[in-house]
Amino acid sequence: MAIETKKILDAVKLCMEAVKATKGVIALKGHYHDAIDSFNKLLGDYEGISLHLLPNFYPAGDEQVLVYELTGRIVPETGIPIMCGCVVINTETALNIYKASKDQPVTETYVTLAGDIPRRVTLKVPVGTPVLEVLKKSGIEDFSGYGIVDGGPMMGPLLADINGNVLKKNKGYVILKKSHPLIAKKEVTAPQAKRVNHATCEQCRMCTDLCPRALIGHGTSPHKAMRFMLYGGDDMEGKTLGQLCCQCNLCEYFSCPVNLKPKMANMALKDETMKAGVRFQREEGKEYKADKNRAS
Repeated sequence: MAIETKKILDAVKLCMEAVKATKGVIALKGHYHDAIDSFNKLLGDYEGISLHLLPNFYPAGDEQVLVYELTGRIVPETGIPIMCGCVVINTETALNIYKASKDQPVTETYVTLAGDIPRRVTLKVPVGTPVLEVLKKSGIEDFSGYGIVDGGPMMGPLLADINGNVLKKNKGYVILKKSHPLIAKKEVTAPQAKRVNHATCEQCRMCTDLCPRALIGHGTSPHKAMRFMLYGGDDMEGKTLGQLCCQCNLCEYFSCPVNLKPKMANMALKDETMKAGVRFQREEGKEYKADKNRAS
């Protein structure tokens, strides 16, 4: 954002023209000072585009949370932003839209290397570059003692094969020693999570109370998913609540006081209901209201 500022602004203008929007908002966290300075220098030349500075919270980048934060509107359950008059794109998509407008093919992507490494860096690499070649830019040559998260620390899975190639969807790798607690969390399998979840859920509701989708008024209820895991039952319609999970992992990594796996419980219910062909039925005309804790 700090380097390609004008191209991003040009792309936002193109998007506004395409959807006939009169207002465009660039949202970024307030601690990205270089990018903010770059945008402020150019915004005067772009009518209708403004900057919105977000507090430093997670998951600020979730498009449904972002819509609520910027507009106060709530995207319906299982819905998309256009259903409440918004279109959301990310920074690299904007940059690629600019390139498309200039008939430039997208052959490169940005990849960030982070974690317990000598060199933390963001690289622009050709799509198809060997992953191992990118990983070595971290200053590490031998990865046998490391676990590598493919994506962010919260939602990214463990990288299964470091001998693959960078795809357009690969945006970052978090490199940590195999003894790191995050790697241990990522290594938990679905059968292991099911056994753990049968153990000691106290139904304290912390997982639901801190769920970002529940906080904007959705019916997401990971504590109910845990209840299904504990007691089973054939209420397939009730189990479709698992389909509302955005997989942010807040419930597993921060909320649960006894380190259970509510997100994986949601995923188990989602898998069960989808295989059975049962989908969550959104209540038409439902009026959504953010939780008082989120609204404040």
